[in-house]
Amino acid sequence: MDWAPHSYRLVPRLHERWEARGKALPGFHTPHNPTHLLVYPEAVALTEVFCDLEWRRHIAMVREFQTANFYQHVAKRLNQPPDFARWLERPWTRLLRRNYESVPNPIQRWINEIRHKHAKTRTEFYERHAGFTRTPFPEIRHFK
Repeated sequence: MDWAPHSYRLVPRLHERWEARGKALPGFHTPHNPTHLLVYPEAVALTEVFCDLEWRRHIAMVREFQTANFYQHVAKRLNQPPDFARWLERPWTRLLRRNYESVPNPIQRWINEIRHKHAKTRTEFYERHAGFTRTPFPEIRHFK
């Protein structure tokens, strides 16, 4: 829902999809005035990714620069091309009090929350296993 009102500028491919879907649905559905029904398929796809314990562990445990394959997975789940993944990695730019500032997009906010929640686990893991690149991450049950 966060993407839809500004999707013409931020995510034009999804904007086109949502406009077409809005025209096909009865009632008033547009990306500028989104409804849950309008973005439902994408919301379900993202929810599946966010609830996947393998991906939660991956995001919680990898180094910050090792998240590219997660963004590629999200792009794929949203039926978007690979360049969409690169776009997801960049923060949004918004105008605030006559200045532009970078803000995390919704995917980045989720990543930040997961990484913050598991910061202690990640730090302890890398302190214990420094230099051992084959050591598996903790079991996925820890990342609920």
